[in-house]
Amino acid sequence: MVSLRNAVPAGLEDVEFSSGQVKQTYYRPDGRKVLLPPRMVTWSRRDKRGREIETGIRDANLDSGLMLSSPEHPKPHCPHCDKWHDTEAEVNDCGKKRAALFAKQERQAKKELRQGEEPRLAQLEKDMSEIKNLLQKLAKGVK
Repeated sequence: MVSLRNAVPAGLEDVEFSSGQVKQTYYRPDGRKVLLPPRMVTWSRRDKRGREIETGIRDANLDSGLMLSSPEHPKPHCPHCDKWHDTEAEVNDCGKKRAALFAKQERQAKKELRQGEEPRLAQLEKDMSEIKNLLQKLAKGVK
């Protein structure tokens, strides 16, 4: 948790305080507003010998694509891969690629199902007939 004393130097000027955990306003690349707790992590850079050269604190939410200010040119959100693309054409291409991939996987699954279906059904029918014969023998023995 970030203390109020450290909030401003860490780049958290737009922190909203309410009861509970501190929330920060972030913006997604498509312009939507999100309130999340800051994920402050310490980082360090080391030289070849393993000695620390630099250290600092950063917000890990910024690493996942979130921004502290609203984007000037929002990117379209792709419902197919749940990411952001630069243009609508890329979103459409992503949808086409995903549909082609699903069609290919469906054809492959149907092909595998057709190949393995007959022996499995024959084996199940054989097992069921054996169970039926055993039950008939048991029924005769009980009477």
